Amino acid sequence: MTEERKQRLEQAIALRQNNLTVILENVHDSRNVSAVMRTCDAIGIKEIFILNTDIGLHKVWGRKSSGSAWKWLTIHQFTDVATCVNVVKERYDKLFATHLASNAISVYDINFTER
Repeated sequence: MTEERKQRLEQAIALRQNNLTVILENVHDSRNVSAVMRTCDAIGIKEIFILNTDIGLHKVWGRKSSGSAWKWLTIHQFTDVATCVNVVKERYDKLFATHLASNAISVYDINFTER
């Protein structure tokens, strides 16, 4: 590996978002998971959590449709909601969930930077 490539990799690692992750719950279409993986890789998220309570675990995520994003992400898989949430709460300060309801708070109204 050239010194220039090594420096670029170290810089990319230093810019990762260590305080942000994504939990995907029961996403049936693996191409949608791959799209999220590409986005996470692009913005520097280092790990994602995949929760499957009704479709079972997958052996491989995104090998064909995520570009090479799967190589740079740590993918955690769970079949139990409580276990997944507990692991995420141990690693991250806040946990947000989406809910499609008329009285839901818009994602644009949330301050993700405050502690």
